[in-house]
Amino acid sequence: MNDKIPGGFIRWAGVEPCPTHPKAQVRLFFRGGSVYTGQADSFFWGRDEKTRNSDIIAYKIEESAP
Repeated sequence: MNDKIPGGFIRWAGVEPCPTHPKAQVRLFFRGGSVYTGQADSFFWGRDEKTRNSDIIAYKIEESAP
């Protein structure tokens, strides 16, 4: 289950498909410490066992899809 965390971000476990509309603008926190903003369908929302730093650990919808 995804829990809300401070700042409006939602924890992401990466065990289901993208939780937002594919065209929504999202801000993402990655396990390795990177933060990116972009269109939701531009990112891999699952878990990568080889490169765990690229796993999304939290997200926030910046702008809903048109």
